Amino acid sequence: MRLARFNTQVGIADKRYFQGLASPAAAAVVSGFVWLGVEYDIDGNSIGIIVALITGLSGLLMVSNFKYNSFKEVNWHGKVPFVALLLILLVFIVVATEPALVLFIVFALYAMAGPINTFRTVDKVTLNDVVGDQLEDAEFPNSETNANTANDDKTDNVEQAPDSDKKTP
Repeated sequence: MRLARFNTQVGIADKRYFQGLASPAAAAVVSGFVWLGVEYDIDGNSIGIIVALITGLSGLLMVSNFKYNSFKEVNWHGKVPFVALLLILLVFIVVATEPALVLFIVFALYAMAGPINTFRTVDKVTLNDVVGDQLEDAEFPNSETNANTANDDKTDNVEQAPDSDKKTP
């Protein structure tokens, strides 16, 4: 379902964002948790419910309307400052110390970033901001757009007055 939606949005979606958690990121969260269990000798039977919740939540995030950064706007071809190189080296060192734990935390934070960004950027979160079909793919319409859409559905294609003529309460 996630791939089908991605394929239908190829020409119209905002390239800076994924709509819903990308499949590789969801797989990294689930497999990272399994890797943590293996690293710390955790019995799989004791955490079966947690694994099921993480797997189910990852699946729901994949088909959600939450916006996730795609990092396609990052310029990888320009000059790289020396400080950036030191930071990259530091990241490799931190990952090398506890790879299972660090990588799971990184991908879990990325998975949580979509809902957090949505609740931070949308004034009034509606069900369409989380699930369902949106008129504007990979964009979160403002509450006025949601209200106009709801009015259009109720009036069965009766022409609406221009926004400038409407009175606000």
